[in-house]
Amino acid sequence: MSAVPAELATWLRATLGDDAIELDRAAAAMLRVCRDHAAALREARSAGVDRALHEAGATLTGWLGDHVAGDWLWPEALALAVVGVWRVAHAEITGPAARAVVARVVAEALDDALGHRYAPLFRKRRAWRVAPGEPFPVAQPDLRRLFAGALITLPDRREPPIDRTRRLAIAPAADGIATAIDLTSAVAPLPPPGAELAAALPIASPRRELAWRERSAPRPAFGDVRPVAPGELEAHVDALARDAIARGVAVLVYPELSVDDGALARLRATLAAAAAPPLLVVAGSRHATVDGVARNVATVWSAGVEATHAKFNPFFAGEQVEDIAIAPAEVRAHGVCDAWGRLAFTVAVLVCKDFLSPGAQRVLEALRPSLVIVPAWSEKTAVFESDARGLCGKTQAIVVVVNQAEPAVSDGVVVATEAPADARPDDEDAIVLLVSRPTLAPPTIVRRSEVSPPELVVTRLAE
Repeated sequence: MSAVPAELATWLRATLGDDAIELDRAAAAMLRVCRDHAAALREARSAGVDRALHEAGATLTGWLGDHVAGDWLWPEALALAVVGVWRVAHAEITGPAARAVVARVVAEALDDALGHRYAPLFRKRRAWRVAPGEPFPVAQPDLRRLFAGALITLPDRREPPIDRTRRLAIAPAADGIATAIDLTSAVAPLPPPGAELAAALPIASPRRELAWRERSAPRPAFGDVRPVAPGELEAHVDALARDAIARGVAVLVYPELSVDDGALARLRATLAAAAAPPLLVVAGSRHATVDGVARNVATVWSAGVEATHAKFNPFFAGEQVEDIAIAPAEVRAHGVCDAWGRLAFTVAVLVCKDFLSPGAQRVLEALRPSLVIVPAWSEKTAVFESDARGLCGKTQAIVVVVNQAEPAVSDGVVVATEAPADARPDDEDAIVLLVSRPTLAPPTIVRRSEVSPPELVVTRLAE
């Protein structure tokens, strides 16, 4: 190999440091260069520099595959291998654009040759929250197997990515909402073709069947939502779970605030006793005190392991705000790796308004989870539909919203459309189940007027 130009050695030292660096952190350092010089990189791509660098990039990929045996990379050794890429890039362009192009080629070469090691490296650290600009592995689910056909949304073909590769991304800054990916939970793998999803709706009228505590100081708030008849709710939650198990449902989801402690305990027992429980269960959410703090907590089961997610974006009912803590705030994806160490499938759960938060949407776009599940309680659901479709198109995620809403009331009589007591004819017929998929199939939408809770609403995960 040729001698290392002094400018290249200086740049690599500034970018990677002097000591050995883990592979994914080296790739992330290169991706941060790309992000910080995105305009220059776009300019270089417009000039066709990528084509000129193809051969040099392939040579670098081969060198990395042949010479890097462990999880660490020495910048001095990498410098020798990058000389060819550096010289071709600087023959075409100069300045920040040339360095950004080199960074992009190095990141892609690392991904192609060694990217299968990123998820195992991440797992070893056991630090699941990712600071802005730091790396995390990206899932590569075999969605074509699930859908038995082509996908219509291919995010990286919309525009060549600036600061991510096929197997690695860097966490965004997202209004204080943390990015997290957890590889400790035993998340079930991608469900098989034909797998069924069920929305379990145990409550017919949340306003009649639920009660809550109100306070006026220090500001108007409501909280401690709980069933008026706990035994009745517990029976409904359990009966719907048993029905889902009997049907062989793969994914079972309850709405927000549709369970309490008693219903949750009974549901746990039913799942534990089942010979073939669902692969994934999201038991809606409940108001609970966790470590002395009021929370709205969703409970998730998969492969016999339980996890929780706390809501961070409280609901406003008129002047009253939901009385829950809003920090820490995070979007967490639970992931499973395949036999080759690649992150193969991820699931993210967000409670109601959390999904609508712009910061959460930015994290979800970066995480690209395979499956997003949103337990909700909302009379207005059009925004959930639009955001679910948008996220599906940007990320290839399957987005599932399971919602509880009121039946309509006219002169004291329940009628067959969702609306509050003072409804107008143009009020929204709220969605109780939405499944948005990255295929030609239209979203599955079931509205409140079409169901009579308590009811189990079943559809296929893939259409």
